[in-house]
Amino acid sequence: MALVDDIAAKGEKIYRERYKDEYEAKYLGRIVGIDIDSGRAFVGSSPEEVTIAANATSSSHGLLYVFKVGGPGVYHLSRLTANASKSLF
Repeated sequence: MALVDDIAAKGEKIYRERYKDEYEAKYLGRIVGIDIDSGRAFVGSSPEEVTIAANATSSSHGLLYVFKVGGPGVYHLSRLTANASKSLF
């Protein structure tokens, strides 16, 4: 469970530092995925939509932290591709 906790902690930190103010004003209730390797955010209507968008980008090869903007951590999803970084920090 430590890996999941590390993914969530890093994803929440990136969100808080880079996206929180803007996204809570623009995307309240939407689903966001944070690629914890690149720090890039993806917004969608569902976890599946966010994951598809992340997978479609060449810069997204790592773990994805997914949650509902402005809500509790309803969704926690991670994906690991062949190009994913082995180190979280």
